[in-house]
Amino acid sequence: MFGVRAHMRHGALPALLCSVLLTGCAMPGLTWKMTEYTGPLAFGGKRAEVLNKCDLGPAFMSDVVACSWAFVDHKGDKVNATDDVQSVLDDFMPSVDRLRPWVQVSTSSGSPASPSRQHVPYHLHLVTISPVALLVVPHQPGDDRSSCSRWPKDGCIPSRRFDLEPYWYQGEPRAVPGSFWVVPSLGITGQMINSVDSDVLLELPDSRIRLSPSQGVWRISREASRSRAVR
Repeated sequence: MFGVRAHMRHGALPALLCSVLLTGCAMPGLTWKMTEYTGPLAFGGKRAEVLNKCDLGPAFMSDVVACSWAFVDHKGDKVNATDDVQSVLDDFMPSVDRLRPWVQVSTSSGSPASPSRQHVPYHLHLVTISPVALLVVPHQPGDDRSSCSRWPKDGCIPSRRFDLEPYWYQGEPRAVPGSFWVVPSLGITGQMINSVDSDVLLELPDSRIRLSPSQGVWRISREASRSRAVR
């Protein structure tokens, strides 16, 4: 249904506990359902569709449902928001030198600890999901510090590595110096963006991301590379 392949990319999806009233979960059911939300960039100027599946919790938690969320990428594959996006980014963050001072780590007792509880001085913008690509932009005075308590309604995915900064995928990131790419599957831990006055390209295995500056922000699109087309 919805043009999404029936198989799960990584098997069964783990449930996320969420309140129906707070997060806008669909009514409990056994099938994936299309939602009104849109996700990160898919291809061209189109955004990924967002699916969810909510099942009734245990009897003693009858007022809570277990919800899983997924995106539909440009190939029609279902990409789990927790396993395939949040966990991929969170696991990769200790490898990013510029972000490491704010990355929470686990102590020997298993409890979380953080080198710094201050705000991360960057905006973490999730550009695409296949592959997962993050555009990291220095925060500017007056930038919004909204929480991500009602995802995906808020247009973000919370991070387990950063207390005060989620992975945002709605809104246009500022075109400011000091920005860089993080792409876990390509081993990119901090590829700097050298110019904010002209188009910037990020080459991916099957396509490329184009950043075009316009009135201080990046207009983002994904296009077929010259050597191959997206199928």
